[in-house]
Amino acid sequence: MQLDLDTIRANEYLIRAYGPDEIMVKDATYNHSIVVCIDQAPRPWQLTTPNTISSSDIAALLQIVTPEIILIGTGTRHSFPPAAALVPLLEAKIGYEIMDTAAACRTYNVLASEGRRVVAGLVLTV
Repeated sequence: MQLDLDTIRANEYLIRAYGPDEIMVKDATYNHSIVVCIDQAPRPWQLTTPNTISSSDIAALLQIVTPEIILIGTGTRHSFPPAAALVPLLEAKIGYEIMDTAAACRTYNVLASEGRRVVAGLVLTV
């Protein structure tokens, strides 16, 4: 999908580029896992593999905004986190999708551009 960068407001945090070891949000490049939402600067997410995602990591995603949906990017490969880690999403009745980080970046931009309240936890494997 081609985004018209002229229509992006200055306060929007959309993903401009991504690769296996970096993600560019607005004009900043991150070389570590991050949490991103449209109206706040990305925050570090202390994860290097989806296997280590815990329920407290997921609960931290819910603290940023009240999202309609949460995207979890699991690095270069699609991988499910432990089922127990997803309990906070089920309890909060928040929809979620788990996909590789590249797909999560693309999906995040589409949903954010539609005005959806989306939060993405993006794992970079280093």
